[in-house]
This record gives sequence, structure tokens and C-alpha cells, in this order.
Amino acid sequence: MENLLPAQLGLAPALILVGISFLTSAISATFGLGGGVAMLIALLTFTPPVVALPAHAIIQIGSNCGRAAMMRSHIMPDIVLWMVPGIIVGVIIGSQVFVSLPLHWLESV
Repeated sequence: MENLLPAQLGLAPALILVGISFLTSAISATFGLGGGVAMLIALLTFTPPVVALPAHAIIQIGSNCGRAAMMRSHIMPDIVLWMVPGIIVGVIIGSQVFVSLPLHWLESV
């Protein structure tokens, strides 16, 4: 398993982050919010912001896809279709802003 981890992140912190991930998912499931922010704080505790922010985005994508799969019978396709263009534009703009930020800004967060 240690071969799958970045060199800067040991096995113990990785296992702690997995446990925190389950806990923050339970917070989100129970209260409907707050778990993502708590997970971001945990990631920032163990990794630098340059690593934590993209990792958090990937974690959120996984969580949201899982939630969408479980609730798929309640998804209204006509509403989703209206949202997709804005989502695509937001992803393009947001990713361009993120990669253009000076590295020292991300390191000082």
C-alpha cells in the first residue's frame, strides 16, 4: 500500500485521512453540509495547499458522483440540462484561475 502513497505522506497520516474521510462523509450525510470543509482542513493539516486543493476537488467529485448514483431516481434531467453549460464554463474558468495563481499564494494559505 505504501507504494501507492506520495513520498511525503506516510502510511499513518494516509490512514488517518481515510478515517477522517468517512467521518466527514457522515457529517455531510447527517447535516447536509460541513463535511467538505472539515475534509479540506484535514488535508491541509497533512499536505501543503498545492496538494490539498486538487486532492479535495477529486474527493468531492467522487463523493458527489456517489451521491448522484444513489439518488439517481430523484434527478430531474430537464433541470440538469439547464445547469450543464454553466458547470462547463465554471470548470474552464476556475481551472484557468487556479493554474495561473502564483505558487507563493498557494503556499501561504
